[in-house]
Amino acid sequence: MDIFSTREMAMSFWSLIFMSLLLINTKTRKSIIDILKIIFTKNMMMPFFIILIYLKILMMLFIFRFKMGQYVDLKEILLWVLFSGVPLCYGVVNKEPNKDYIKEIIKDNIKFIILLEFIISTFTFPLGIELIIVPVFTLLFLLEIVFDMKEEYKDVNKFISYILSISGFIILYKSFSLAIQNYKELNSIESLVTIITPIILTILYIPLIFIFRIYFNYKNILYRLKIKIEFRFEVINNKISNKQNLKYDYEIEKVEDISTGVAKRKNIILTLKEKYDIRDLENICMEQFALYNYKNDVVWIYVATNQENYIMSNWIMQAQWISSKLDKKWRLLLLSEVIKDGIYFKYNDKFDEREKYYKKHIFKDDKYLFINNFKLYDRVSEIVNPILELFRNGDHNGFMKICNEYKEDIKDIYFKYGNIGISTNINFKNYLQEFQNFIAIVDNIILYAVDESRESKNKEYLINMSVKELDNIIPKIEDERFYWMTKLNITVEEYEQAAFID
Repeated sequence: MDIFSTREMAMSFWSLIFMSLLLINTKTRKSIIDILKIIFTKNMMMPFFIILIYLKILMMLFIFRFKMGQYVDLKEILLWVLFSGVPLCYGVVNKEPNKDYIKEIIKDNIKFIILLEFIISTFTFPLGIELIIVPVFTLLFLLEIVFDMKEEYKDVNKFISYILSISGFIILYKSFSLAIQNYKELNSIESLVTIITPIILTILYIPLIFIFRIYFNYKNILYRLKIKIEFRFEVINNKISNKQNLKYDYEIEKVEDISTGVAKRKNIILTLKEKYDIRDLENICMEQFALYNYKNDVVWIYVATNQENYIMSNWIMQAQWISSKLDKKWRLLLLSEVIKDGIYFKYNDKFDEREKYYKKHIFKDDKYLFINNFKLYDRVSEIVNPILELFRNGDHNGFMKICNEYKEDIKDIYFKYGNIGISTNINFKNYLQEFQNFIAIVDNIILYAVDESRESKNKEYLINMSVKELDNIIPKIEDERFYWMTKLNITVEEYEQAAFID
């Protein structure tokens, strides 16, 4: 057999073309240079050299000692190390601690599909055909990944999957046909060694993967612990400088994980139970940073004086901490230029004015909110039920007629919902948000229906998606209806006699 198969030559050819195109463009060339600078740093290259040294040791202990060199394909070993061994070793950095991690590695690499991969990669087509197959399949795989992310391209994605499946079976059939026709080319021992090489290498690399896992985890823990200790001392120093031994009274309302692929980020929202001055607020933030910054790259803290200000996002203070280890290109915009002990603070000078405004104009009595929201909801339901029935029955003319008839009414109700007001009870406020979602979806259905610029298939798809959303929201509203009536002491008779109040 040749050193490189026709498929490998085709992949190399197209890879060179692709890299050449990237290098021609100034922007992509700069990005590639930046990536290479990151790759060839000491921290990135040291593990790579250890992986190669480990390979050399394995070859000396197993391959050469047992005189397996005549059967082992060094090219296959190097390719496995570069495209499987290196990712496995580096991959432990982002893996959460899991006792079954090693089992998962072995399970993923000991499968029947290895035999199929051996047949497909060994018995390839002529170079001309491979030069066509490689870019076509690469493009189809990329399109499948992209279309899978968007619901509106579901049908296209399904079609591409069918093409890939059928093409895959054809290639598999042709490869097996070639294998049968050229079975004499296969040396039984050499073929067996080629098939089991990835499995053996995976097992032999497990000790190194395990060592890398321990090293990276402990290094990460120690670095985060160092930051935590530093902030603990800072909190203590702040309290000493205040000459007080305060225990601040506040409540954590929400801790949100807003991590991205390159940075671990947390949002922390807290409400105060007592009044504090600026210095005390800074100390409270320092306490929270001490709890969260050692295991994150970015931590945001939002401080509200009470539930009402939390609901309206009327923060008395915001604070931001960014790890010094986080690359500058991945950093968010800084909160402000007020920096104390490595923390960015932002103070709300108009906090009191906004609080007074919200209390006077925004917050309403819960009983009033319940009645007004449900009166509009019942009115919309009288319109929506026949609209949905006509749409589901496929009565296009009737559906369009009723949508045009009620579009102004729905628009009017939509604006009324926006002016009803907000509850100071966070749970009730979240429940009332479902009414806002409900009317917004109904309004969208009407807009899609009467929009003559839209293609009919696109219009039908969007309306279908909106109907599915309504099917999820309506039960949520109905299921808690009588719970809140009981909690707010509203009788059925009282509700029926009440009217919507502008």
